[in-house]
Amino acid sequence: VKKIDYPIYIIHGQADERIPAEHSTRVHAAAHPDSTLWILPDVEHVDAFITFPEEYSKRVANYFRQRLDLN
Repeated sequence: VKKIDYPIYIIHGQADERIPAEHSTRVHAAAHPDSTLWILPDVEHVDAFITFPEEYSKRVANYFRQRLDLN
């Protein structure tokens, strides 16, 4: 991730028992400085969209709009 020269968007559930949220924290720390980390409380592995579908969709769409300069 250190070699990626643009901001990334990381989404992680705090209740993930497969991959601890700390892993995403470390990835974020190594990523481009403008990267975003969204940790969701009480969300398990890959359940962010299921738990927060509207906010998830809005955040991901905004990330791609910014990355593709579609604002």
